[in-house]
Amino acid sequence: MQQDNRCRAHYLIGGIHLVLDYPLSLLVCSKLGGFSCFSYKGVPVDSPGDINIELFSSNEAPEASAAGDELCRLTLPVGQTLGSEIYHLQVKNSGTAAGELRADLSKSNNKVFCEIRGDLSPGSLAFALWIVYAFYGIGKMRVPIHSSAVVCNNFALLFLGESGIGKSTQASLWLRHIAATKALNDDSPVLSIGADGKTYVYGSPWSGKGRVYLNESYPVAAFVRLEQGSDNHIVRVHKLEAFRALFPSFPPQFMQFDHFEECACNIISVLIGSIPVYKLRCLPCVDAAILTHSAVFNNKEGV
Repeated sequence: MQQDNRCRAHYLIGGIHLVLDYPLSLLVCSKLGGFSCFSYKGVPVDSPGDINIELFSSNEAPEASAAGDELCRLTLPVGQTLGSEIYHLQVKNSGTAAGELRADLSKSNNKVFCEIRGDLSPGSLAFALWIVYAFYGIGKMRVPIHSSAVVCNNFALLFLGESGIGKSTQASLWLRHIAATKALNDDSPVLSIGADGKTYVYGSPWSGKGRVYLNESYPVAAFVRLEQGSDNHIVRVHKLEAFRALFPSFPPQFMQFDHFEECACNIISVLIGSIPVYKLRCLPCVDAAILTHSAVFNNKEGV
């Protein structure tokens, strides 16, 4: 699968140096919205990264899709057992266009060869890169977490919850009504726990419909798990409930495997030991934002 006329792009995302090597003919790479904001400037073009991804176009036809097919599969190859070093990744296009990416991921090797079959969409490629990033990052205490993140007074607040619960709505209320607030990421910011145990959240190129590509990092003030309700009520939860609030926001593709589940649990244990977690039952109104701001930033136990 050797191909000439290749290009190398360097990105620094959540403190992880990601190198993307691809043929110039693979035009999908030029359509990765948001990645340019995370370009790693001043790095020699041949420098290796923490994660090294090589893309190759294949003449193989993509696997036929059917209604209800999974768009992403992370599996152990046939003959391997749970806990194996090798995992197989397959990401398919959504919609009718036929295209897919296939790769083998190894916990002991940070170089990934990705086979592109058919007309892979930019969204599918970005999602595949998200999976690869999470695969290698979670063991380094750096992981993308499904949330909407805003920054207020130089501290980050992360809204958690299922898709459609109102994370983006609450974030937008803060942007409109809470002073000194800005958006950091609207879908998948990166949590990072340093060697000193301090937790920061980074913007990332995976920001959903909000398209907020801010290449900055901030200490985390609090996590807020959302519930829809007929009134506005916020409460800080104890550690067991805090664990339950955080766990569903970690990459679900990995939680079927013991190694990654253990990594997620280790990260969450650190988080709930130092950062408050709240449950917010709320309406989509400004009062919910004001109530949350008061609970987080006027509480001495918060920041």
